Amino acid sequence: MYIVDAFWSVVPGNEAKAQAALEKLAADVEASEPDTLFYLVHHPNLDPGVKIFPPPAATQIAFVEGYKDRAAFLAHVAGPVFQEFVAKHGTLFLNMYGPETPFVIVQALDLTDGFIRPESAYPGVYQVEARWMMKPGQREAVKEALVDYIRAVFAYEPGTYMYTASMLDLYPDSPSIPPWNADALTFNSSWKDFQAFLDHGSAAPYQDFLAAYGHLFVQASNTSTTHPYMTTSVLKRFAGFFREKAFILAQ
Repeated sequence: MYIVDAFWSVVPGNEAKAQAALEKLAADVEASEPDTLFYLVHHPNLDPGVKIFPPPAATQIAFVEGYKDRAAFLAHVAGPVFQEFVAKHGTLFLNMYGPETPFVIVQALDLTDGFIRPESAYPGVYQVEARWMMKPGQREAVKEALVDYIRAVFAYEPGTYMYTASMLDLYPDSPSIPPWNADALTFNSSWKDFQAFLDHGSAAPYQDFLAAYGHLFVQASNTSTTHPYMTTSVLKRFAGFFREKAFILAQ
C-alpha cells in the first residue's frame, strides 16, 4: 500500500467554504477512484489537553490517504476529480504561485508493516500521525523490529484500530514535497478513544519495543534510548472513506 500524508492551509475566512468543498472532494474520489483505498480529511484536534508537536494553526487541513500503489496516487493527482477541485477551489487555500498551486507539505510513503481494522472507519476515532527518525544505517533493522511489535499491538490492543508504519518513497522522482530525510519513519494510527491512546503508550508492546529497539532511533535527549524524538499531528476527521480492501490485519 502507498500512503500519503499531506497538509494544506485554509485562507482565514474561508473555513466553511473549504470544508464543504473538501467534503465533496472526498465523496467524488470515493465514487470514481477504485484504487484509492482510503481518503481521510481532517482538522487539527485542538481540544483542551491534546498535545501536538509542534502546535498547528487552526486553519491547517490534514489528508491521510492510502492507495493500491504509487501509480494509483499519481493517477489521483493528475485525474479529473483532483484537478477540477484545485481549479474551482484553489483560492480557498494558501498558495505561493497562484490559486492552482496550493502550498502543500507531502510525505509519500511505502507501507512497511501494520494493520487497519474495520473500526477505523468510525468517524470519531482518536487519530494520530507520528514521525520518528531512524538513526543512519538502521532502516533494515527497524523493519525487522517492527514485525513482532506490530503483531503484539494487534493481538493485545483491541482498541487500537489502525497502526501502520511507513518509510519514505526513495525514488529520485518521489512526490514528497519538500524532500524528506530518508531515515524518516511515519506511524499513522487511530484508537477507539483518547483513553485507548493513553493505554497504548503505557502498554507492554510499546514499552518493550522502546526498551529493545529505542536505540535505533534519534532521541529527544542524548542520554536516553527510550524517548524517541518525534513530531506529531492529532487529527479530527470531517470527511473521507475507507474501502473494504483497505482493511489489513497483522498476521
